[in-house]
Amino acid sequence: MSLKRCNRSGFAGGFLISLMVLFLLYNVEYTFFFGLGSRYLILGGLALVSLFLVRRVNKFTLVAFLISLFLLSFSILNAIHNGHYELTYLKVYFVVSLCVVSVPAFIKLISSGAEVGQGLRYFGYAAFINSIFIFSMFISPSFRDFYLSFLKLEVYELFGSGVADSLLLLRMVGVSGFSGYSTAFTQMLCLILYYVYIMKFREQKKMLKSDYILFFIVISSSFIVSRSTIVGVAFLLFFGAFDRRNLKSNIFFILFFIFMMISVVFSLSFVLPENQYEFFKGWVFEFFQSGAETGSVKSNLEMYKYTLYDFSIFGDARLLNGSGGYYMGTDVGYFRVLFSSGYIGLFLLLGFLFFLTRPISLSGEVRVFSLLLLSYILVFMLKGYILQDAFFIYLLLIVFSLTYCDRVKKCC
Repeated sequence: MSLKRCNRSGFAGGFLISLMVLFLLYNVEYTFFFGLGSRYLILGGLALVSLFLVRRVNKFTLVAFLISLFLLSFSILNAIHNGHYELTYLKVYFVVSLCVVSVPAFIKLISSGAEVGQGLRYFGYAAFINSIFIFSMFISPSFRDFYLSFLKLEVYELFGSGVADSLLLLRMVGVSGFSGYSTAFTQMLCLILYYVYIMKFREQKKMLKSDYILFFIVISSSFIVSRSTIVGVAFLLFFGAFDRRNLKSNIFFILFFIFMMISVVFSLSFVLPENQYEFFKGWVFEFFQSGAETGSVKSNLEMYKYTLYDFSIFGDARLLNGSGGYYMGTDVGYFRVLFSSGYIGLFLLLGFLFFLTRPISLSGEVRVFSLLLLSYILVFMLKGYILQDAFFIYLLLIVFSLTYCDRVKKCC
């Protein structure tokens, strides 16, 4: 995948950077690291480097950090006001500050002295590596069992040994050991950033065969773990509308992809056990057959039962109920923010996202790209609390904004 052109350190350096990005995007808890999450280890390391080794920070990142501290202070005061201190709720706002602090070191890591936009390719490479894990674990139960033996997984704590005999095994794929809607969100977000790199920052603007192979593998693996991938594909097509150089080859790729996906689904009957294959085939085509009556869609729509009068100004400072489930029994991202932080909290979070994407200060296609990224996040908030499940979003949005900062190499 052209990793040999990644940076001055060649293939090995580019591969190591891709792995660091991978373990930042996906929180992997290896038993030989005492179950500590890779995302927190890498963020903590980047934050320390930023605090002690990076001398200059640009104004945009500094303002973002001050806003994140304000959000953290708001969450603490809200917890005090409600008389309880739920760590899950407080952690949501703490990691926002951690992400912002990590930005200067992260930019140095992925840019290696080059233009920051060149570093966007590593997100595509990271998604590609995760795709290899998804496919390998999906097709080979022996490899899946071997790899999962090195991981600490919450799913075992929740469901016990019965997981091994359930269809939940189909979700136990990917480098983190479990994949869902947030995995699809991340895979497609990485692909979008990689596409922006090709269109705007790579010297060779034409899509290469290796690019289409990467796209095919990442999108296919994402469909395996969640039907929410269709949202990411739709936004990827919006970005593609600005890519006139590759219009004909992109149309051919779309047609080829549809044909191959249908062929792959039916060929899996020779690989998967019969019960898993029938479940997977039904799961794939259920949306086209049932529409809004699709299981996951229907259950999500049933959560839209609250009115404006069910929420308060500041919320209850809770994300979980007493038994560990979602507070007020809803997984909808907007509702979870409203119940936990109220109207004020929702306004602050959305305002912060708007600030990070900078649609007003940017211009032309770049403004459209930033609005599409913001819209992508907001659409996924209709499904779940993606700002909690994939909190690295804050770091990525700052990096994306700084790719168009003329002075970034001087101030980061």
